Amino acid sequence: DQEPYLGRSLLAAPLSMTPRHSGVLVEMGTDSTEGLITAEWNYETMRTLWAEDDPPIRNAMPVASFGPALSVLYSRGLTLDDARRIGAELPGPAPVAELASSDDETMTVEAGEQTSLENDGPDAVEVP
Repeated sequence: DQEPYLGRSLLAAPLSMTPRHSGVLVEMGTDSTEGLITAEWNYETMRTLWAEDDPPIRNAMPVASFGPALSVLYSRGLTLDDARRIGAELPGPAPVAELASSDDETMTVEAGEQTSLENDGPDAVEVP
């Protein structure tokens, strides 16, 4: 009992093979009329791209770490490019808090939430 597909029909291709680098090779003009879509495929170029083109970013990321974040992005209808664009428009990170050391070799954060750090040299660890 699946609902029928409603929307524009299209032929997709690798981003680098499409005129506007959108992934859309050809698309119907409206989503309310039926039509026939045709396009020419250059199979040799596709084979070359398959072998040499940059892999999608998702192939290189640890999915176990990024899976939950990707789930949120995709459930909101955002692509990775959308998320990057939105991230670039947000203000930068907050300034780094200054640290002051005390006599017992424990460091505390002067600004923001108080957190103590054990000072074990280069491997300092946060203590809850």
